[in-house]
Amino acid sequence: MAGLGRSWAYALSALLGLMLGYAYHAVLGTRFSYKPSLGLYGLPLLRLVLIRNSSFAVILFLLGISPSAQYIALFMSMLVSGIMIAPANPCIAILGTLPHGVLELMGFTLIAMSGNEYMQGNKANSTKLVLGASLLIIAAVIESYATPIILAKSINMC
Repeated sequence: MAGLGRSWAYALSALLGLMLGYAYHAVLGTRFSYKPSLGLYGLPLLRLVLIRNSSFAVILFLLGISPSAQYIALFMSMLVSGIMIAPANPCIAILGTLPHGVLELMGFTLIAMSGNEYMQGNKANSTKLVLGASLLIIAAVIESYATPIILAKSINMC
């Protein structure tokens, strides 16, 4: 049961960061400008997303020595994400992040929990680590291939 409570804490830390990042931009939006389109899709974007996500996953795993450090890392990562998506139309922001974002958040949460368990001496259980990495790969494929299509088709809807 402690694992379930910790997973909620990781998720809430990330969601709080996202909400505060979005609010930060609403207050200080004129001082920050971000162009979210890299012009990438497909395999080039997949490579970029896999490198970014795997790097952050390794950091989260290694920060397993301190759950507080993991909470802060997730919070800060999502704070930046919130600041970056805030300039977009809310409909576009949701359609651009929700399809892959839920899987990404679950993957990072499982990897953080796995790192914490590993640092506490439970070196035999790798289920959470494998499941978390699998979710990050699936999320990266969705982000690279499906999200650009969803965004292109939703421009006129939103």
